[in-house]
Amino acid sequence: MYNFFIFLFLSPIFFIQNPNLKKQKELIKAEENDSLVVASYLDVISLFNPDQTDSIQLYFDEALKYVKKKSYQEGAYLINYKFGKYLSSHGNLIDATYYLNQALGEANINKDKAKIAAVENTLGMIFGKKGEYALATKHLFKSLRLFEELHDINGQVSSYIKLGTISQLNGDFKYALKYADKATEINKKLGDKRYELDLLNNKAIIYAESGDMANALKMFKQTYDRSEGEDKFSFSKVSALINIGLVYKEMQDYDLALSYLKKSVIEAERYNLTNEKVRTQFNIALLLHEKGDYKASNIETLIAVKNARKEVFLDIETESLHLLEENFKALKDYKQALMYSDQHQEALSKLKSVEQNKEIANLRINYDLKKSQQQVELLDQLNKKNEKQKNLILLLFLVCGLSMIIFAVSYYRIRKLSRNQVIQSKLLSESNEFKNKLFSIIGHDLRGAYNSTLGFLHLMKEGDMNKEEEQLFINKVIVQSSVALNTLDNLLLWGHSQIKEIKTYPELFEVNQEIKKSIDFYREQYTDKNITIDYVEQAGVLINADRNHFDFIIRNLLSNAMKFTPNGGNVKVISSELYGQQRFCVADTGTGLSDEQKNEIFSPNSKSTLGTENEKGTGLGLMLCKEFVEKNGGKIWIEKGIGTGAQFCFTLNRVNITV
Repeated sequence: MYNFFIFLFLSPIFFIQNPNLKKQKELIKAEENDSLVVASYLDVISLFNPDQTDSIQLYFDEALKYVKKKSYQEGAYLINYKFGKYLSSHGNLIDATYYLNQALGEANINKDKAKIAAVENTLGMIFGKKGEYALATKHLFKSLRLFEELHDINGQVSSYIKLGTISQLNGDFKYALKYADKATEINKKLGDKRYELDLLNNKAIIYAESGDMANALKMFKQTYDRSEGEDKFSFSKVSALINIGLVYKEMQDYDLALSYLKKSVIEAERYNLTNEKVRTQFNIALLLHEKGDYKASNIETLIAVKNARKEVFLDIETESLHLLEENFKALKDYKQALMYSDQHQEALSKLKSVEQNKEIANLRINYDLKKSQQQVELLDQLNKKNEKQKNLILLLFLVCGLSMIIFAVSYYRIRKLSRNQVIQSKLLSESNEFKNKLFSIIGHDLRGAYNSTLGFLHLMKEGDMNKEEEQLFINKVIVQSSVALNTLDNLLLWGHSQIKEIKTYPELFEVNQEIKKSIDFYREQYTDKNITIDYVEQAGVLINADRNHFDFIIRNLLSNAMKFTPNGGNVKVISSELYGQQRFCVADTGTGLSDEQKNEIFSPNSKSTLGTENEKGTGLGLMLCKEFVEKNGGKIWIEKGIGTGAQFCFTLNRVNITV
């Protein structure tokens, strides 16, 4: 939970609003000098508010294209470095690492110690935020050594502050204070007030986390007093208020803690510090929970949930929903507890998915960096090889015209190899996309179902529920388990089809009984949703296909139709002859499909959507239907669009027996 002190990580503000945007744009168009164009781009970017991310991204991208086109290394360094710092200050640490590494590459090419030190210092900050303390320390010591060589006092203070922070986060309070004292000593020569405030705040955190609350409180109050009255130190001021409140909370002086935290919310709103405001609202709710005032805690927590959703702070939303669940359990209101338990599990699943995507993106960036290095080496080798080939071709051309034939043959073979590589790359990309989808299904649908089931069982175990509530939970457990089992069946069936080629065992059978059997299989489901299923029986219709595959296709299309048909709707099963084959259609009265959905519904890229009563699915069923239909010599397609419901049709081989 978010019971922590706010640490100042030295993130200078580079973006301040300014009315001269039009003038700077004109300068970009007019300038021909590369350095002035880059400077103008950076001036334009500085005119935007820090939260105008789309506009800032647009101009950074334009600037990067310009320096790349001009092969302007100095400009490439500046743009990559500034963009990396901007992304870092907005929490996008993965992309920030990528752009800063690009800047580091440019600085290393020119052996510019000042630029290398600046990037290493920023990378140390980023790895510290990511919790990779060993890497952070390595980068910061590199920057410190370079700043000392350059006699850069400002850089030395910055490096020592961050080294102290890393030591504190790693639990080494002795070295944390040592580095902070060293930074304080050097800053006396510099006289930088922002560094002074950061050091006061960070020392206070070290004292607080080592248990010395008296010294921590004293230093947090000094930070507040020194930042009071100057808007440029608003973040330090708000952070100090929050930290003072948290210290009083640790000392169990809840009234004073509540007073400072509420004051910090007002100040954070005044200075538009949204992140600090929402996190403090949650800390207020947490404090009230610890006091045992669960109703007051619920009021504050609901405010935190609302603002967290508005600002897309998924981690705060997840913790707030869990706190609501705990509050209602303490109040013995199990119905509300169950509702927030469901919402908490859903938010937790989204949060884990986001974290997994970040990890995947991080791996991808590391892969891209290595790949870029390999490509540079390969290009170098190719350049040398091409130089030799040119000399050889020239020599052979002078000797005889046979060399042209050899060249043409070689060129043809390279082109052919290149085409094969493109095809293989596309297949690999599709395979990776589908693999990610499978992991998403396993991680989200299966895990979500079992998490909800465990939540229900834990609530039932705690007791204090009447028979009606128990029956409600038992029904939910049955539904969740059925969803998980169906998902698992489809996964296993797909996995089997990939490991072993799908084999068909065709036989001659009458379709009428099979269709009626599938409809009867879902009797309870369509009865619960008040759905009517119409099927005009056709006795004597025979097809030659795999009976198990036919049953699977009909059941999946029926299940899909009922999922998207609203309460009281209608589903039709139609069987008719079509050009010597038998056509089967399952039509519903739902909202239908968009053109994009129709194009991807049978592919691995298809995204599953919730049904009319939030029924879940994976999208595997329809993909398997397509494979089974085609393996049995038929075709499958969709005939209707948005507003008219959806009608899925497929054909199989019809057998006419004459007597």
